[in-house]
Amino acid sequence: MQRAGLVPGEQTTLTLDLQNPNRVMIKRIDVCFIQRYEIEQCRRRLEMIRLSIPQFNNVRDAHIETVCPLTIPFGIPPSFSYRSKGTRTPVHVELHYDLKLEIKAKGLFTDFDLQVPVIIGTDSAEYSSYPSIESALLNAMSMIALNYNDEDTPPPSYDSIKLNGVSSQSF
Repeated sequence: MQRAGLVPGEQTTLTLDLQNPNRVMIKRIDVCFIQRYEIEQCRRRLEMIRLSIPQFNNVRDAHIETVCPLTIPFGIPPSFSYRSKGTRTPVHVELHYDLKLEIKAKGLFTDFDLQVPVIIGTDSAEYSSYPSIESALLNAMSMIALNYNDEDTPPPSYDSIKLNGVSSQSF
C-alpha cells in the first residue's frame, strides 16, 4: 500500500510481492477492507470490500509480484477513538479499519492471514490528489486518528472539526 492513511473515495494500489521458495500451491489470495467498531461491550466487524486477486489463483511460482487497485468506499466515517472516565456512566467508542490479506494454500496448516491497520481521514475524495507541499501537509494532518480522553467533554461534531480545523483555503 502506498501509505497507511487514506480518505473515502480515494484509490490506492496494493503491491503484492510473494516469495514462495518451496513452491507451495497458492490456491488464492483475497484482499478484504474491514471496518471494526466497539461501543461499550458491543463489538462488530463489517467486511466492506472483498476481492480475489486472479494472478494468485492456483500458482506454484517461486516469486510472484502484482499490483492491485483498491478504492476506499465513499461515505464511511473516519477512524476514531473516544473514552470518557469522569462521567457517571463511562463511554467507550472506537472505530478502526484494517486491510486483510487471506492467503489460501494447498496442504494442512498452510493458510495464513496478514492484517494491517489503515487510518481513514476526513477529507473528501475531490481533495485526495494534492499538487503542492502545503496540501500534502494538510493531507498528513487529516490522516491522524482522533483520540479523546477528556473527563467530561464529548467528542466534537464532524461539522465543528471541518469548520474550525485546518482547511485547504488557509494556505
